[in-house]
Amino acid sequence: MNQSLLDPFQRFELPQQIEEVLREGKGHAKSLAFNRRGTLLAVGWEDGSLLIYDFETRGLARTYKPHSARITTLAWSANGRFLASGSTDKSVVLTNVELGTQEARVLRSGAITRISLNQHDHYCCLASYASGPAELISLRDQACKALPYITVEGEGKHAKASTGGTVLAEALFDRSGSLIFVSQSRGTIAVLDASTLQHIDTIKVTGHNRITSMALNSKGTALLANCSDRHVRLYHINSAADAQRLTGDQLRSHVASNKAPAEGSLLGLQPPILQLQRSFDDKVDRRTWRAAAFTGNGEHVGAASLTAHEHMIFIWDIWGKLEAVLRGPNESIVDMAWHPTKAILATISSTGLIYLWARIYRENWAAFAPDFEELHDNFEYEEREDEFDIQNPALEMVQVTNRAEDEEDVDIEGLDEGLSSDGEGDDSTCLHHLQVDIRPPTPPPADKLGSGEAEGASTAAQAQAQAQAQAAALVEDDDAVLSSDGEGSPPPGPSSQATPAPPLPLHGAPGLTALKATTPGPSDDPGFADPAGMPSKRLKR
Repeated sequence: MNQSLLDPFQRFELPQQIEEVLREGKGHAKSLAFNRRGTLLAVGWEDGSLLIYDFETRGLARTYKPHSARITTLAWSANGRFLASGSTDKSVVLTNVELGTQEARVLRSGAITRISLNQHDHYCCLASYASGPAELISLRDQACKALPYITVEGEGKHAKASTGGTVLAEALFDRSGSLIFVSQSRGTIAVLDASTLQHIDTIKVTGHNRITSMALNSKGTALLANCSDRHVRLYHINSAADAQRLTGDQLRSHVASNKAPAEGSLLGLQPPILQLQRSFDDKVDRRTWRAAAFTGNGEHVGAASLTAHEHMIFIWDIWGKLEAVLRGPNESIVDMAWHPTKAILATISSTGLIYLWARIYRENWAAFAPDFEELHDNFEYEEREDEFDIQNPALEMVQVTNRAEDEEDVDIEGLDEGLSSDGEGDDSTCLHHLQVDIRPPTPPPADKLGSGEAEGASTAAQAQAQAQAQAAALVEDDDAVLSSDGEGSPPPGPSSQATPAPPLPLHGAPGLTALKATTPGPSDDPGFADPAGMPSKRLKR
């Protein structure tokens, strides 16, 4: 579809209702992710299966089995040809989506909870675990390196920084792949240099609240932090090109010798790398949130409720105004993902179903006046007396130019260029679509059937064999009647010695067989005479 022809006022508006439910696969869906252009949707299942949907047709394009247990996280490469998946079987797998081959597999010591791919090197990823520090993994040589972490306790002069204790961290790359954001269980977000893993800045969240998840907008200029105090915080990402890089020892000494603020940069950077803009929360029921993410255009923020037996998504604009609340069935939300370019939201419920939320589109049949004013009622246009009497050369030139533009062909069938969501140019190596794999269902073998099904199959086979035998007997009797008829018989020849065609099965009715194949035509008439001069006789049934 050519998106330039869409109504600009409805193109980026918010979804309103469940448009479709995807029910493919056996078991429950657990994770999902769109590729960068929104043409493919990857879904991970509880049995380790990976399903790829063509989102334009909503058809199932590919099915893989990269894991032996539940797939908890998915991440696409920038060109859409590779997909990284993490599972509770403690493995990270990189799959070639087009070829269906496994490019790399790394086995770790804990269950994977989050995968983040470097958008400029899909063999480099960050893995977060259910417990312990996050790791930087090279899928080429399976080299793993734990990310440094700093826990800060206390405020002001009593603040202490250490690297000990239990840590629960989640990490993700920025859009450029040069920075790493690491959220830690003690309410801090560390900003690391991706090449050296040195500290650039550490942001402290108010009240030492645990940060459960993070998300970036499509341009990589803003970060969402879902915190345990029922708030979703929005940070603006400032440039880190001129910021100083510190080792862990240097950071600890800096915290010990300076007053630690209640929130903000522990290093005192002005402005900090992550600058707090505002926070979003449910002021009425004080809900906690399962996940939070930006819409495709980055103008709104959506947060999924963590309440059991409640399928609700709250949507705010980035200035903090609550715009909409989506209410679904009485099923809790497992995961959610926004479409990169359309007003579509995909959510997974606790029952394993995938709900696709979209707008309620209404046709606009209103006409427009010459000045492009939308008309809501019919009225008769009254022409002014001097409306067409104006003689203005400049206006005539404008009219000639407009007529020339009107005569140009408008492309209504061409496809969009498929630019990436972060404004980069299109890459000729990018994968936009997959050929839908259509396979007819195959019946199970006889040895796989149950006792009742096997008996039914044998009974049907016996009935079909009996019907074929009866049909063959009838054909032989009728042939004998025709050959012994007193009116004569056709002369011997190749046609008289030809073997009759075997009976044809009738599809849709088991056990039935066609008695004899006949060709419709004049020979079906009882009075029709064949070329040999012998009248044709119908076969008695």
